[in-house]
Amino acid sequence: QQMALIRFLLILVLVCHWMACLWAMTLNWADSYYPKWIDGIAEIDGTFGINTYESEIRIYIAAFYFCSYTMTSVGYGDIGPQNIFERITCTIIVLVAGLCWAYILGEVGAIVTDMNAEKQSFRKMMNGLNKMMQEQGLPHELRRRLRSFFLSNKHQAQFARDQKLLRGMSPQLQAE
Repeated sequence: QQMALIRFLLILVLVCHWMACLWAMTLNWADSYYPKWIDGIAEIDGTFGINTYESEIRIYIAAFYFCSYTMTSVGYGDIGPQNIFERITCTIIVLVAGLCWAYILGEVGAIVTDMNAEKQSFRKMMNGLNKMMQEQGLPHELRRRLRSFFLSNKHQAQFARDQKLLRGMSPQLQAE
């Protein structure tokens, strides 16, 4: 399950990388006299003597930053499309990013839910026990003993589940 979470993190980074590359490519699509999404960043960098237009890594980092906050729906708004090519590309990025983010959130939610399924099942059983004891008006000492019994039985129940899994395996697998 942890591997699945790591896999989704890698997918997120990879999709963000592809979109950042696409976003950076828009700088070459419009004529030089049109405004571009990097202009504001280049202006700020210029005050420090940095030529952003000549640094591919600075452009990529800015593009990756834009795509990552777009994908995660944070949307700071400090970078945005400035010409028609960038608006079209940005629309595509927003649609793809939204679908990817929704898929990843759903899958991660399912993984985390599955990771805690046994704990949730035990909590649900204990809540049912508490409700039943309250409805029956059981004495507090008996309630304490019943809770203690189920808590101590938790490990035996796990052992029984493990044994059931083993019985479902072939004799060769059981021996290994």
